[in-house]
Amino acid sequence: MYVAQIHQLNDDFRGPTVEAIVTVSRMKTVRSSVAGETGGRRLLRFIAISATLPNIDNIASWLGTEEQPAIMHSHRPVQLRRVVLGFPDASTEFKFDLSLNYKISGIIQCYSNQKPTLVFCATCKGTQQAAGILVKDARFVMNVEHRRRLQSTASSVNDSKLKELIVYGVGYHHAGMSSNDRKLIETMFTNGELPVLLIKSQNTI
Repeated sequence: MYVAQIHQLNDDFRGPTVEAIVTVSRMKTVRSSVAGETGGRRLLRFIAISATLPNIDNIASWLGTEEQPAIMHSHRPVQLRRVVLGFPDASTEFKFDLSLNYKISGIIQCYSNQKPTLVFCATCKGTQQAAGILVKDARFVMNVEHRRRLQSTASSVNDSKLKELIVYGVGYHHAGMSSNDRKLIETMFTNGELPVLLIKSQNTI
């Protein structure tokens, strides 16, 4: 059983569902093992993936046995530098999240070193909102030739909103987009043509 984003166990909305599904599957495996009903078949194997889970050993114990430990891949070809920034609270969580959109441009300019930047957002709509604000706050197009290439690529995009943003060097990526637009955005960002990409947190490129 493959469980992606296992750290969602801590999510107030998704957590209980993930825990229930995994627990039911685990109990079925345990009952089959105790009753000797496996018929020589291998027991259900759990593969849980997370890039941010701090207590991997506890989760591994919950999912399996001591003979099947957690594996932590700490080596990174590109080392990460962690920077934690604090901002004043707002009257509601919605207003606080919205206010963070206006901080993105300054953070990118301060830490990106002119390299392509990936920004994670909580929702599909959030990627679009943040991208719309970002193009008003900063400019990411390098030169006239870069703008020409962006305009040329934008002509192949189906999403009208995304088409407008790309010419400013900003794009977004989420599951609600057409496969053509997603692949196009992925290629642009991978090749370094798209300076800033906003992506839904659970997505992978």
